Amino acid sequence: HCATTRGKVRCARLDGAWGLASHAARGLLFVSSFGSDEVLAFSEGGDFQYALTGDLDCPEGLALNGDQLYVASFLDSRIVAFDLSTKRGRTLALGPPVGVDYESLAFVPAAFDDELSARAAKRQTEELWNDEESDAAPFVDRLRGPEQLVILGNATIAVSSLHNDSVLTLDLATGELIEVIVDGAADDELSGPLGVASAGAAVAAAADTDEDCSDDDGGLLVASYRSDVVSVVRNCGGVAPLQLSDKRLRGPVAIAHDVEDPGSLYVGAYE
Repeated sequence: HCATTRGKVRCARLDGAWGLASHAARGLLFVSSFGSDEVLAFSEGGDFQYALTGDLDCPEGLALNGDQLYVASFLDSRIVAFDLSTKRGRTLALGPPVGVDYESLAFVPAAFDDELSARAAKRQTEELWNDEESDAAPFVDRLRGPEQLVILGNATIAVSSLHNDSVLTLDLATGELIEVIVDGAADDELSGPLGVASAGAAVAAAADTDEDCSDDDGGLLVASYRSDVVSVVRNCGGVAPLQLSDKRLRGPVAIAHDVEDPGSLYVGAYE
């Protein structure tokens, strides 16, 4: 894909389209390109406009908050925030990078369970980036292989972290870890959490829970790939599975809630 801007021709390659984000005010659709390490911007008519790079490494999930585009950079375990007015990116948070076994073509999680190993992983991560950026972006040891993103309110971003079976919330301004809200390693029903989306109150009310919740926005929806379950993490506390009866729900990886239809839920099942 190529576009001419101020007499200069700029090209980008769409290789392994993954994440999508639509910016209605700008009339743009953003697509993360896993294979070419770029995020491509297209017009509503499908014309290529420009690409965002920022040293991305296999970008996946995208999320918009005003003119800030957040990108989950999978292999180097970074969350990158792009200012669309300048098209410049900054690292919001970074964690231990995900290795690749090139013989089996499999992604290998960076594993460590003690403080010394965690420090070593932090040093390894800092070696990938200059000291200035490492100092500016917080190191989040639970951020390993970020997949999908969703903005919660105006101050928080939720991230599914594939290689440690968790969903995290980060501060949108500082990138600091707020909470590990899902830990698949400790709960078999939440194994392999990938898809995340904001839950409406009507969808959350359908969950099997004893909690007496009155929060209007319902909480966070989480699709767990390995356990074949879509769950609701309630704002008032607790995790409850939705009673989804379709036998084709195998390996759920993506979920979306239609705000125009409060009782609806769309689930993408990989298997």
